[in-house]
Amino acid sequence: YFEGFEHKSRIDFIDKINGVQLYMKRDDLLHETISGNKFRKLKYVLKAYVLAGKSCIVSMGGAYSNHLRALAAVGKVFGITTIGIVRGKELANKPLNRILEGCKKDTMRLEFVSREDFRAMRRGEFDLEGLLGVSNVFFLPEGGKSPQAIKGCSQIITDDTLEFDTILCSVGTGTMLAGIASNIKPHQQVIGFSSFQGDFLQKEITQMISSKKIGWQLNNVYHFGGYAKSNKNLLNFIDRFKTQYQIELDRVYNAKSLFGILDLIQKQVFQKGSRLLYINSGGYETV
Repeated sequence: YFEGFEHKSRIDFIDKINGVQLYMKRDDLLHETISGNKFRKLKYVLKAYVLAGKSCIVSMGGAYSNHLRALAAVGKVFGITTIGIVRGKELANKPLNRILEGCKKDTMRLEFVSREDFRAMRRGEFDLEGLLGVSNVFFLPEGGKSPQAIKGCSQIITDDTLEFDTILCSVGTGTMLAGIASNIKPHQQVIGFSSFQGDFLQKEITQMISSKKIGWQLNNVYHFGGYAKSNKNLLNFIDRFKTQYQIELDRVYNAKSLFGILDLIQKQVFQKGSRLLYINSGGYETV
């Protein structure tokens, strides 16, 4: 099923600025509802789920989790029971945002937990099956972070990406960056743009990359206040980018990354003649 859609991703020329050529790999076009890099992350996870013979898939994320939204869509497509554990017990009695409403529409069961319990679940210090009242669970870590997801994201690097010297992408958990970094060639580097404040992801990504390749770096500057945060500058940038290039960006990931990339190009951080390839990883929250 998944391999039937991978041909939909293509590479588009975006612009030439200060002698730097910017291209975009349109993974946002891979699937209508299983968005972008989530499509790649879940490809081998589903295979592992089937082989494990489990009864449902349980995962976790914040209120704007693209991962939970994509997992719910996968559940709907394949008839798999999915349960999403959402950070923030206080959200249980509030109207659902568009991400969580989409999860619910695709029949994902939502469980809201306190932030303290969410952190305990991250550490594996919580009885998930007891909390949910289900057994034979296939648990998928936050953001879909898993060896299977890294393998799927490594396939972003294909024959048509070899002509680029720098690959750029958004970073949530760092899984996509780890997958790309594990498969780049010696003449290439990959730069990830974090949507979080702080540099804690550096260590986590390092642990995910099994090879000793060092051709990657993490930029922590363009987070706009933190995960799922935005301001007028970012929203105006989304409007300008859509007007100029006819491409709609989500505000959680891609808009922040591309704002940063274009800013760095203007500041002449990249050498003239550089060929940059940005991975548009898709996203749901576009306004």
